[in-house]
Parts: sequence; C-alpha cells; structure tokens
Amino acid sequence: SACNGSATKLDVEYTEQTLFSPGYPRHYNNNMDCMWEFQAANNKTASFGIQVVTIDLDLEIDLEVTTLNACDTDYLEIYE
Repeated sequence: SACNGSATKLDVEYTEQTLFSPGYPRHYNNNMDCMWEFQAANNKTASFGIQVVTIDLDLEIDLEVTTLNACDTDYLEIYE
C-alpha cells in the first residue's frame, strides 16, 4: 500500500482483497496518508460492488475539535 500521498491502484476482479495499514497489527507512523483506488481489471468496463468489513478499526478521535469539517486525527473516507 502506498502511504506517500499517491494512490495505489488495485485491479478489481471477482475475488476478495484485504487492505491494511503498513506494519499492521502494530500502529502506523504519524502523518501517513494512505489511498487505494479501485479500477476494473485489464482496463475493462465493469460494474462492481464493494463490501467493506472492518475487522480492527481503531481511529483516534480528537474530542477538542469543535467544527464538523475539522479533522486533524485519523479518519476513513470512502467515495465514488
């Protein structure tokens, strides 16, 4: 997985894939920015679904943050 600000492209086929942070199950380093981009395998047009199952999701939450858009700790973002 790339954690340097650029996305790792994953070819999606009809098989299960597992993503985890570098060094898992140990804690990852501060200020990591990990991104994964899913694309149809072999440059084909595909319609596929993604099921997200979290086995071990431990996000820090900053209780001092007072605005909804402020996020200076850990987060998980999924978008199309």
